[in-house]
Amino acid sequence: MIPTKNVSSNEYSLLFGEVELTDAKEDSIIRVKRDNDKEYRIHTGAHGEESRTKNNNESGIVEVTLDSNSSILPLLDQKIANEAIEPLFLKNKKTNQKELISKEAWINGLPCPYKNGILFVFQAC
Repeated sequence: MIPTKNVSSNEYSLLFGEVELTDAKEDSIIRVKRDNDKEYRIHTGAHGEESRTKNNNESGIVEVTLDSNSSILPLLDQKIANEAIEPLFLKNKKTNQKELISKEAWINGLPCPYKNGILFVFQAC
Protein backbone atom coordinates (compact mmCIF):
# COMPACT_ATOMS: atom_id res chain seq x y z
CA MET A 1 0.00 0.00 0.00
CA ILE A 2 1.18 3.51 -0.74
CA PRO A 3 2.10 5.88 2.11
CA THR A 4 -0.53 8.07 3.77
CA LYS A 5 -1.62 10.93 1.55
CA ASN A 6 -4.58 13.17 0.84
CA VAL A 7 -5.39 14.18 -2.74
CA SER A 8 -8.06 16.37 -4.30
CA SER A 9 -10.97 14.69 -6.08
CA ASN A 10 -10.63 17.46 -8.68
CA GLU A 11 -7.22 16.03 -9.67
CA TYR A 12 -7.62 12.29 -8.91
CA SER A 13 -10.25 9.58 -9.07
CA LEU A 14 -10.33 6.09 -7.57
CA LEU A 15 -10.51 2.89 -9.58
CA PHE A 16 -11.99 -0.10 -7.75
CA GLY A 17 -11.39 -2.97 -10.10
CA GLU A 18 -12.95 -1.83 -13.38
CA VAL A 19 -15.21 0.78 -11.76
CA GLU A 20 -13.93 4.35 -11.82
CA LEU A 21 -15.37 6.46 -9.03
CA THR A 22 -15.71 9.63 -11.09
CA ASP A 23 -18.61 11.15 -9.18
CA ALA A 24 -16.68 12.27 -6.11
CA LYS A 25 -18.05 15.38 -4.45
CA GLU A 26 -16.48 18.47 -5.98
CA ASP A 27 -13.53 19.78 -3.95
CA SER A 28 -13.59 16.73 -1.66
CA ILE A 29 -10.50 14.88 -0.49
CA ILE A 30 -9.58 11.29 -1.21
CA ARG A 31 -7.83 10.08 1.94
CA VAL A 32 -5.33 7.23 1.86
CA LYS A 33 -4.21 6.26 5.37
CA ARG A 34 -1.94 3.38 6.29
CA ASP A 35 -2.59 1.71 9.62
CA ASN A 36 1.03 2.33 10.55
CA ASP A 37 3.28 4.59 8.45
CA LYS A 38 6.44 3.80 10.40
CA GLU A 39 8.74 1.53 8.43
CA TYR A 40 10.70 0.42 11.51
CA ARG A 41 9.86 0.21 15.19
CA ILE A 42 12.50 0.79 17.89
CA HIS A 43 12.51 -1.43 21.00
CA THR A 44 14.46 -0.64 24.17
CA GLY A 45 15.40 -3.48 26.49
CA ALA A 46 15.66 -3.54 30.28
CA HIS A 47 19.37 -2.65 30.16
CA GLY A 48 19.00 0.17 27.61
CA GLU A 49 19.93 -1.90 24.57
CA GLU A 50 17.98 -1.03 21.46
CA SER A 51 16.85 -3.01 18.48
CA ARG A 52 14.52 -2.42 15.61
CA THR A 53 11.99 -4.48 13.73
CA LYS A 54 10.60 -3.91 10.27
CA ASN A 55 6.90 -3.15 10.07
CA ASN A 56 5.37 -5.38 7.40
CA ASN A 57 1.83 -4.10 8.00
CA GLU A 58 0.77 -2.72 4.60
CA SER A 59 -2.93 -2.39 5.45
CA GLY A 60 -4.94 0.79 5.69
CA ILE A 61 -8.10 2.56 4.61
CA VAL A 62 -9.12 4.79 1.72
CA GLU A 63 -12.03 7.21 2.04
CA VAL A 64 -13.91 8.96 -0.75
CA THR A 65 -17.17 10.90 -0.71
CA LEU A 66 -19.34 10.40 -3.79
CA ASP A 67 -22.20 12.57 -4.95
CA SER A 68 -25.47 11.20 -3.57
CA ASN A 69 -26.85 11.08 -7.15
CA SER A 70 -23.85 9.16 -8.54
CA SER A 71 -24.64 6.80 -11.38
CA ILE A 72 -22.15 4.21 -10.08
CA LEU A 73 -23.87 3.66 -6.71
CA PRO A 74 -25.76 0.58 -8.01
CA LEU A 75 -22.46 -0.95 -9.21
CA LEU A 76 -20.87 -0.34 -5.83
CA ASP A 77 -23.94 -1.75 -4.06
CA GLN A 78 -23.52 -4.90 -6.15
CA LYS A 79 -19.84 -5.12 -5.18
CA ILE A 80 -20.81 -4.80 -1.51
CA ALA A 81 -23.42 -7.58 -1.88
CA ASN A 82 -20.87 -9.83 -3.62
CA GLU A 83 -18.14 -9.00 -1.07
CA ALA A 84 -15.88 -8.12 -4.00
CA ILE A 85 -12.12 -7.95 -3.49
CA GLU A 86 -10.51 -5.86 -6.22
CA PRO A 87 -7.33 -3.88 -6.86
CA LEU A 88 -7.59 -0.21 -5.89
CA PHE A 89 -5.85 2.57 -7.83
CA LEU A 90 -5.51 6.34 -7.71
CA LYS A 91 -5.88 7.77 -11.22
CA ASN A 92 -4.48 11.17 -12.16
CA LYS A 93 -7.22 12.87 -14.18
CA LYS A 94 -4.77 15.00 -16.21
CA THR A 95 -2.25 12.32 -17.19
CA ASN A 96 -4.47 9.19 -16.87
CA GLN A 97 -1.61 7.53 -14.96
CA LYS A 98 -2.65 4.98 -12.35
CA GLU A 99 -0.91 4.42 -9.02
CA LEU A 100 -1.61 1.13 -7.28
CA ILE A 101 -2.88 1.62 -3.75
CA SER A 102 -3.50 -2.03 -3.03
CA LYS A 103 -3.76 -5.33 -4.89
CA GLU A 104 -6.60 -6.38 -2.59
CA ALA A 105 -9.24 -3.97 -1.33
CA TRP A 106 -12.91 -4.16 -0.42
CA ILE A 107 -15.65 -1.79 0.66
CA ASN A 108 -15.59 -1.75 4.44
CA GLY A 109 -19.16 -1.81 5.71
CA LEU A 110 -22.08 0.11 4.29
CA PRO A 111 -21.61 3.60 2.86
CA CYS A 112 -23.08 6.42 4.95
CA PRO A 113 -24.36 9.95 4.31
CA TYR A 114 -21.62 12.56 4.77
CA LYS A 115 -21.64 16.28 3.89
CA ASN A 116 -24.39 16.02 1.24
CA GLY A 117 -22.74 12.95 -0.25
CA ILE A 118 -22.13 9.27 0.39
CA LEU A 119 -18.91 8.26 2.20
CA PHE A 120 -17.28 5.02 1.06
CA VAL A 121 -14.49 3.46 3.10
CA PHE A 122 -12.25 0.87 1.43
CA GLN A 123 -10.12 -1.52 3.47
CA ALA A 124 -6.81 -2.19 1.73
CA CYS A 125 -4.02 -4.65 2.40
